[in-house]
Amino acid sequence: MRQSTLLSIAAMTAICGISSLAAAQSGPAPGYGQPPPGYGQPTPGYGPPAPGYGQPPPGYGQPAPGYGPPAAVYGPAVPGYGVAPQGYGAPPPPPSFFAESMQNRVGLQLDWFHSSPPNSVTVNALTWDLVAQIGVTENIFLDADIPWSYVGVSNQEPFFSFSKAVFGLPVIGAHFAARASSTSAFFVGLGVGIPVQGDLSNDGFTVASLAGSLRGYQEVYRFIPHYFPLRFRGGFELSSAPFYLQVDLAPSFMISTHAYVNGIVTLDQGTNAGIRTSSGLIVGLRLQETFILTETTDHAQVALEPFVGYESPSKVGLIARYGLLMPLDGPQGFAFDTGKLLTNRFSIGAKF
Repeated sequence: MRQSTLLSIAAMTAICGISSLAAAQSGPAPGYGQPPPGYGQPTPGYGPPAPGYGQPPPGYGQPAPGYGPPAAVYGPAVPGYGVAPQGYGAPPPPPSFFAESMQNRVGLQLDWFHSSPPNSVTVNALTWDLVAQIGVTENIFLDADIPWSYVGVSNQEPFFSFSKAVFGLPVIGAHFAARASSTSAFFVGLGVGIPVQGDLSNDGFTVASLAGSLRGYQEVYRFIPHYFPLRFRGGFELSSAPFYLQVDLAPSFMISTHAYVNGIVTLDQGTNAGIRTSSGLIVGLRLQETFILTETTDHAQVALEPFVGYESPSKVGLIARYGLLMPLDGPQGFAFDTGKLLTNRFSIGAKF
C-alpha cells in the first residue's frame, strides 16, 4: 500500500515536471502567458499607428485642398480682390467734352445796328450786356444778365438829332446742367427779370423798343417796360469733334405790372451748328425763330446768323465771337433791304 502511494506521487511529479517543461517551451496559456489582443502585441491603434494617428490622413499630413497650396479663391485673385476690375483700379480718363452750360463763364455782349440810307434818317443802336454763369455745385449754376442800351438818331433835312440811353431789366436765374453721355449734355433753367425801369418817357420807350428788337426779337423782355418777365429755358449740346450742335428752347411769360397793359408770351428757339478745331477756332451758323403767341401784327420772325469765334481748347481761357444777324422775313427782313435789320453781334469773355 505504501509502495502504491509512493508510485502515484512519483507519477504526478513526473507529469507536473513534463507539463512545466512543455509550458516553458510553448509559452503561457491564452489569457495568462502571452497577453491577449490589446495587451501583448499592440492592437491596431496602439502599435503601428492606425489610419488617422500614424500616417496622417488627408487634412493633417499632406495638406488637403484648401490648406496646402491655396485654393482658387485664395491664390490667383478672383475679380474684385486681386487684379482690380474696371471701376476700382485706374480711374477713368477725364472728360474731353465741356458743354457751355457746364462751364463758369463771364463776358460782355455787344449788339450794334447802323443804318444810314441816302436822304434818310441815320440810326445807331447799341446794346451791351454783362453776363455770367457761375457754378455753385457740379451741376447747378447761377445766371445773371445786366443790359444797357443807347440809341442815336439824326437827320439832315430837316435837321434834328436825338440820343438817349436806357437801362434794361436785370435778369437773374439758375439752371441745372449735366452730361447725358461722354459727348452730350443737357440743361434746364429759369430766369426772372427785375422791373426797375419805372415809367419811361416817349423817347425812352422808343429807345427800349429798338434795343429789344436788335436780336430779331429774341430776349425782347430785356428792355420792354411795365413787365415782370419769367423765362424758362432748356436745351442740349452734342459734340463729335470737330463738329458740334447746340439746341435751345425758351418760352417767356411777360406779366404786366399795369392794369391797362396786356401780357405777352413769346417762344424763342435757336440751333447752332459748327466746327470747333483743336486750336480753338470756331466757325458755324445759327438758325433762330421767335414766335409771339399773343396778339400782334406779326407772330413769327426767322433769322440766320453766320459766326466765327475762338474758344480756348482748355477748360480755362479766352472766349470770343462775332456774328452777323440777318432776319429772313418781315417785319425785320430781308436783312439787306433798305431800312431792315442787320445786327453786328460781338462777345468777349473768359471761362474757368
